[in-house]
Amino acid sequence: MHKPSGEVAFRPAEFMEELPVPNMDVWSWVLLAIGVFVALSAIVRLMRRRRDQLLAELTAQAREEQHKKQLAELEEKKKQRKRAAKAA
Repeated sequence: MHKPSGEVAFRPAEFMEELPVPNMDVWSWVLLAIGVFVALSAIVRLMRRRRDQLLAELTAQAREEQHKKQLAELEEKKKQRKRAAKAA
């Protein structure tokens, strides 16, 4: 593979060889796993709580809009009845 001068080819294998691998014993892995579990549990709990809040807000909005629509329909029916009564 020929690269123009000035550019260095990226070789992942060489890059990985240069990185130091953490020397972790069993207890370190256990603590890491516990930390990951706690973090993920907290994120899931927060996401569920937010989902429930949004669902409650949207449900309330939908109920309010339905109520307004029903009131508007009742008002329109009353107006039609008055017009029909005047015409008769």
